Amino acid sequence: MIINNRKLDPLVSIIITTYNRYELAKGAIDSAAKQSYKNIQIIVIEDGSRSQLDKHIASIKDERIKYYSHKINKGLAASRNTGTFKAEGEYICFMDDDDRWLPDKVEKQINIIKKYNNKKCIVYCNTLRIKGDDLIPNEYNLFSGRMKPYIYRGYKLPQSSIMVSKNNLLSIGGNSEKLISCIDHDLWMKFSINDFEMDVVKEGLIYHPSHDKLTMTRTLDDRLLGIQQFFDKWKEIVINEYGKNAWDQIKKVYHIQTCNNIIKDFSNGLLDHDNALNYFKTLYYLQDCKFTKLDTYILSKSLNNFHSAVYYTPITLNIRKIIHRIFKIPV
Repeated sequence: MIINNRKLDPLVSIIITTYNRYELAKGAIDSAAKQSYKNIQIIVIEDGSRSQLDKHIASIKDERIKYYSHKINKGLAASRNTGTFKAEGEYICFMDDDDRWLPDKVEKQINIIKKYNNKKCIVYCNTLRIKGDDLIPNEYNLFSGRMKPYIYRGYKLPQSSIMVSKNNLLSIGGNSEKLISCIDHDLWMKFSINDFEMDVVKEGLIYHPSHDKLTMTRTLDDRLLGIQQFFDKWKEIVINEYGKNAWDQIKKVYHIQTCNNIIKDFSNGLLDHDNALNYFKTLYYLQDCKFTKLDTYILSKSLNNFHSAVYYTPITLNIRKIIHRIFKIPV
């Protein structure tokens, strides 16, 4: 039973967005429903797909779970905004369909955010990775305090880890529906420019099961276009306030992560050699980096010798150093 009474524990709305990923969405719903904090509402937004998820939810017979669907595919940002407007809770958490939460995730975050009494604040948490049968905390730098000094220098909060009051989220306009990708980072930037603070649960409370399904932002083409949109929106703002070095740091973060995505797609057989190489070139042109014949040779050799998935580390924009670090190939 939902109890929307601020004198008791405040209601938290968990917004789950999904597109054509029935089994993953079922797992996310089950994970959300098992939270130790009981005064929750689970809002499921299906973004234009028809997966029988509504029938599954009806079979659960849990009145805390509400299902809504878009008639057409509108994208992740629009799905989150639909969930936000439908939410009855004082606080909101976003959950992707491939997220899984430990049972005390909401409880630990609500205990912190209540202390701020609806000030401009978000609370996030650390993430976990799967290693064999164990969940291992990721070794991120975890910060608290004013968001702007960190976010404007390229720090990105773990995705789908935040809790924020609904009023504060609406005050910054929610998620930006014009962006194809980079939606999470855009939200952090909007919080920052509006002088929000952040606090953190240092324990890892969320993780992602392994799968090969497409995300709601789907393709590398979408990813690259979304990065360009994000850059066009924020470049001048960041440079004017924090200088070119701060903007270069943000570019570096995106460069490394996107390189890693290209390599993982290649390793999983989703990209062939030539397409992977073309994506690398597109990424470099997008970010004003010179791509030489030597770079092409190094990347081609690297892809031909690739045998396992990789995890990025904070390194420079220079592609030779990236390839050296990732593939251990002399350059």
